[in-house]
Amino acid sequence: MGVQNWKIEHRCNRYLSNLLFLGTLLLVACGEKEEEIEPLLVGTITPDHPEVSLSADFTGYKAFAFDINNTFWTYISSNPNAYCGDVVKYLNVGSEPFDPVNVLSPGKCNMLIKLADWQGSVSLENDAVAVAATAIECAMGDGEFTLMNLDGNGKDYYWTGTWWQGAPREYRFDLEGDRDSGYVLDIEMTVLNGGFIREEFEKYEAYGTVSGVMDAYVCEGLASTGL
Repeated sequence: MGVQNWKIEHRCNRYLSNLLFLGTLLLVACGEKEEEIEPLLVGTITPDHPEVSLSADFTGYKAFAFDINNTFWTYISSNPNAYCGDVVKYLNVGSEPFDPVNVLSPGKCNMLIKLADWQGSVSLENDAVAVAATAIECAMGDGEFTLMNLDGNGKDYYWTGTWWQGAPREYRFDLEGDRDSGYVLDIEMTVLNGGFIREEFEKYEAYGTVSGVMDAYVCEGLASTGL
């Protein structure tokens, strides 16, 4: 009886050990699940166009920034799948066509800010000269990003819907940081100026409060895009 009881107890202990091991695996698997990120720069842009009634949302999930030689760049993406390497490839002037599926999003807006005389921080408000190299681009309407020869200068990826591009006119930027510790972006925009650049040359005001505070990942490649 003593041997039999020992065998039963041994089997029970082994069974309990297996259960504990499986439970640990489940906890680890749950712990490794990536948390969903929330957009931190949010709002809607609506161009005041006399004939076209379209809008697009800002859902700034990720921002990337870098500074060198008193020049500062930051790129804000409304795509949660954006990474530094993809952003650099998308922005790179004169590079091979790059599918922006992980940088841009249908119905959303992205923004590039480039500033001169960077000294580690800046506070700007409605300064048109300071944001002369800032660009906001929005994939409005229905469409998709397709490789095509749109302007006769070779193939590239274009949005087949309506593409809006502009810059802030009434805004506030409070930006700070460096490439060692990272960057913080505090942004608010209410009036922009731009147009549907592939359909016409006219520019119109666009409205809609876009605001938020977000950290920007250090992205050294921004300094080598040619922008």
